[in-house]
Amino acid sequence: MSKVVSGAVLALVTTLAGCAPVNTSVRNAADNRFLDIRSGESTREDVARLLGKPESQTRFERLREEVWSYRYQTTRHMLVSVHFSTDTGKVKYFTDEPDPWYHKTIGT
Repeated sequence: MSKVVSGAVLALVTTLAGCAPVNTSVRNAADNRFLDIRSGESTREDVARLLGKPESQTRFERLREEVWSYRYQTTRHMLVSVHFSTDTGKVKYFTDEPDPWYHKTIGT
């Protein structure tokens, strides 16, 4: 009985996961390549090598920042934003948080 329930849950999760717009370069919680990003050390090239092409790139001239965004899914839809200094080209910091777009427009 538990194998049947487990199989049904796996099928449901797989089906639901297929409906979400998720960047395949950051696949799941077990694939934590973004943890190798180092503030003040990692460059754009380092991040591209670790995470692939970002879903979006945004420049903030007054802040002297460029932000690369990556979406991925664990048990929740998440968003990693990597902030680069436009002066040095190195990572200033990054955030890893629930994806506000997904949770606002689609649900929990």
